[in-house]
Amino acid sequence: MDAKVEMINALTVASVRRKDPYGPEICGDAFNALTAWAEPRGYFKTGQVIALYWDDPETTLPKECRIDACVGVPENTETSGEVKLQTVAGGPYAVCRFEIVAEEFSKSWEQAYGWVVSQGNELSEQPCFERYYNNAASHPQNKWIVDLCLPLKKMP
Repeated sequence: MDAKVEMINALTVASVRRKDPYGPEICGDAFNALTAWAEPRGYFKTGQVIALYWDDPETTLPKECRIDACVGVPENTETSGEVKLQTVAGGPYAVCRFEIVAEEFSKSWEQAYGWVVSQGNELSEQPCFERYYNNAASHPQNKWIVDLCLPLKKMP
């Protein structure tokens, strides 16, 4: 893991929400729905792809955990159906870079939270997110290159 704190700018995204236990099935379903809308419009070629996680599965019932599959879009983009426009908050984030297979996401989140605590940082109420740099299907070892971004109350 490569970890640092950085200021992240606010990002306008098109998003599709799902609510269920976090995992590859629910994430895949949300991204499939987003892809059907965003791919024909070319947004995956130009926009940042992220997954927003709104709830802590330690304190929220698994069936109530919300995830938003998102892609960066221009501010006044018109959406339709279940695709909604929203702004991901900017500010200080702990950013932990990983190159992992799908089965390692949960362990990576534990490592990222551990790093935040070890540095004496406090999390804000904003959602955490994964920022993707590739699709694992195109990686020779089926690995994701991803930043786990945890919002902080202030810059250290």
